[in-house]
Amino acid sequence: MKHILLIIMMLFAQGVTAQYVMKPTEHWLELRAHVTHFKDARTFRIVDDRGVVHQLALGAVEPPERGQPYFKEALARVTELLKGKDIVVKHRYFDQKGQLIGQIYVEGKWLNKILAEEGLAWYGDPDGDAPELKAVAAQAKREKKGLWKNERAVPPWLHRIGKVSYRPGMENTEPPKAKRYRSTNEPAGVVR
Repeated sequence: MKHILLIIMMLFAQGVTAQYVMKPTEHWLELRAHVTHFKDARTFRIVDDRGVVHQLALGAVEPPERGQPYFKEALARVTELLKGKDIVVKHRYFDQKGQLIGQIYVEGKWLNKILAEEGLAWYGDPDGDAPELKAVAAQAKREKKGLWKNERAVPPWLHRIGKVSYRPGMENTEPPKAKRYRSTNEPAGVVR
C-alpha cells in the first residue's frame, strides 16, 4: 500500500512540474524590487514591492565565480550599484533552480551592460536575450579591462564544472543552455 501511495505521489509531482516546461513568454515582465541578499555578483535575493521574495540571477552576462580572479571586484561593484536602491527587473522566465533570469536596471542604468563594459563579466547569453552585450564585452576584452587583463581567464560556466586551468580557445566556449520555465511575477512554483 505504501508503494502505491508513493507512486501516486510521484506521478502527481511530475504532473505539477510538467506545467512549467513552456517556452518563455514573448513579453518581458517587469518587477520593482530591492536586493536583500547578495549571494555573489550574479545571484541575489530580492523582495518586490508587494513583499514577495524572489531569487534572481543576471541574464546574458556571467561575472566571475567565487574563487576566480575578479570575483571580489565584481561583487563589490554590484553591491555598490544596488545596495539600498530600488531596482527594476525585466524577465521572461526562470531556471530549474527557481531563479528569475533577468536584466536589472538601477537609477536608469543597465547593470548587465555595466558589468560587461567594465570587464567584470563574460558575455554568456544562450537564450539570446541581450545580443547587444556581445560587442560590449568584446570591446572590454580588446581594451583589457577588468578580468580581461588576464589573458588566461576561465569562463565561470566552465569553472563551475571544475575546469580551473586555462586552455587555448576556452574563452570562446558558450555557456550551456538550461531548461527555462515561463515566468510570472509570482515566486517560483506559483501558478495563477
